[in-house]
Amino acid sequence: MEKLKKLTKDLPDEQAALRFYGRLSEQHPAIAKRLEKNHGLFSDLLTIAAFSPLLSTTILQNPNYISWLRRARNFAAIRDKEGLRESLARFALTNSTLETGVLLARFRRRELIRVYLKDIRGLGSIAEITEEISILADVILEYALDVSRQELENRFGIPLAIDEKGKQIHAGFCVCALGKLGSKELNYSSDIDLLFLYSHEGETSGHGSRGTTTNREYFIKLAEHVTKLVGTQTGEGAAYRVDMRLRPHGRVGRLAISVNEAVRYFKEEAQMWERQVLIRSRASAGELSLYDDFFAQVEPHVFSAELTAREALQNVRLSKEKINAEEDVSKGFDTKLGRGGIREIEFIAQALQLAYGGTDKWLRSSHTLISLARLADRGLITDSELTNLFEAYAFLRRLEHRLQMEHGLQTHRVPDAPEKRLLISHRMGIHFVADFDDQLAKNTDNVSDVFTRIFGDRETLFRSAQSRSMRENPKTANWAVFSHRLKSPTPRNSRPLATSTALR
Repeated sequence: MEKLKKLTKDLPDEQAALRFYGRLSEQHPAIAKRLEKNHGLFSDLLTIAAFSPLLSTTILQNPNYISWLRRARNFAAIRDKEGLRESLARFALTNSTLETGVLLARFRRRELIRVYLKDIRGLGSIAEITEEISILADVILEYALDVSRQELENRFGIPLAIDEKGKQIHAGFCVCALGKLGSKELNYSSDIDLLFLYSHEGETSGHGSRGTTTNREYFIKLAEHVTKLVGTQTGEGAAYRVDMRLRPHGRVGRLAISVNEAVRYFKEEAQMWERQVLIRSRASAGELSLYDDFFAQVEPHVFSAELTAREALQNVRLSKEKINAEEDVSKGFDTKLGRGGIREIEFIAQALQLAYGGTDKWLRSSHTLISLARLADRGLITDSELTNLFEAYAFLRRLEHRLQMEHGLQTHRVPDAPEKRLLISHRMGIHFVADFDDQLAKNTDNVSDVFTRIFGDRETLFRSAQSRSMRENPKTANWAVFSHRLKSPTPRNSRPLATSTALR
């Protein structure tokens, strides 16, 4: 068909688009026939198939999504939380026989069709796309929390507490987002890092099938239930992989913790890297004021006026050293953890925030790009460095998205195989692998230059990590990884930590 050839000839994977249409025509001939009369929708579906086998399979398995996409594709602006809540409510009504976990996984997958189409078409910036993905996670967490709370109240009644005036009140609960979800920079296949807080100790009302229990047990069960609904693998997969390792005491800590306990932990026991995590934190679902209360009390310990710039940079550098020690460079370039990658951009922003945010509250932003812009306004990075970091962030995050949305995997590795590398180049809008390699090298070199100016020479950095690793665990130090890095050339224009303009 002439129209089909015309629509597929410039796509990054023409054969994938043709296979999709062939299967659609075979399985749903009436729908395929109608598509021929809607040029825009037809083009969008073929484009999705050329960029994401995962989503093309999803559409073939759920052909009703095509009529939904015809309406949804007209929304160029970011869907706000209220709009997504309404969409989820309608989806739940029309899929009322599904288990909640399956429902949430299907809803997320359907919405990603719309978001990724916008991403592919260039109808939103990286900041807008990642914000919308993050809002989607918030809405799913809210829904899971509402379902879980209703079930537990049916068992134990409402959790109660006594306030400062001796009045009985309802105890509150908040799902706090950390990491990329905390800064509204979630990608398509991120884990979601969560912290569960509750307001008061006490007991439940007991107006349920199982009588009274303590608030602590109630809220731990509530956290478990939310985590299960959102994160348990089913035949449809899971809505998200939930990571709770950043909570107080990590894996051995309670799943839910009171605000008072959390405040005490972050004031008295938390390591510097744990406080650094709170730079990118916010309320995601539940009683949002609980997070505000918590963060107001720990904020002076996250951004400490007593911490010197040198101490702040050295603490963040230690976090990066530990990451470097664990990275396997033999598997190809990692857009997240590799030299000049996304994590280095994030750490540049966070290190300078910690160094100067104690006395300058305006620098305390959770979003990486906003943070970098404010750091440039304060003269802590140059305008050219800001431009380079913005461009590299956009390039690397877009590359990360193309990698992840091929099969829905949590991957950050750029393939080395020639055919796969050519395909990812085409999906990035670049015709030749050599040009893709040049752009990747340019962006990562630019990031690496800024990282080296702020943190110091990489050879010194890796030798320090090697020495520290041997001191901490001499039997398991990864000598091969360190040896590989120490033989790598250091970036151009590198300057040591002592001469960094950020420390002057």
